[in-house]
Amino acid sequence: MKKNKRERIGIDNRLELLAAFFLLIVAIPALIYGWNFMKDPTGEGLGFNTELLASTPFDDFFIPGVVLFIAIGVLNMVAISSILFYLKNAGWHTLFQGLMLIGWLSVQILYGIRAENIQSPFYVFGAMLVVTGILMNVKGRRFRNNR
Repeated sequence: MKKNKRERIGIDNRLELLAAFFLLIVAIPALIYGWNFMKDPTGEGLGFNTELLASTPFDDFFIPGVVLFIAIGVLNMVAISSILFYLKNAGWHTLFQGLMLIGWLSVQILYGIRAENIQSPFYVFGAMLVVTGILMNVKGRRFRNNR
């Protein structure tokens, strides 16, 4: 008996696989670092110093940790779930998470927080999420119009 599209869980093509891969690569460190910043707002356990936040409105890493954990970590996992469950908005979720990551990194740089060895690859991941999200939306629209 063949399952219909709504009953299946998985990834059928390379584009969704690539998007899920980038989302996971971004989500895992965001969840780990965000959680650790919430547990230890000084950041010392992760090798950070609160002096890094001198030009920001924050005294410690708790609020940035919460934002990192939820906005980048949890929402990336939601986007992965939307891909796995074939939700029609999976492309939009992916695109949004790419823009969210680029925005997060840009705010860091605007506040003078420079960590090129971490920020540069994540800018690339953000750009890849934007591109894959756009392509997923185009592919989905073309698929729906050909029915």
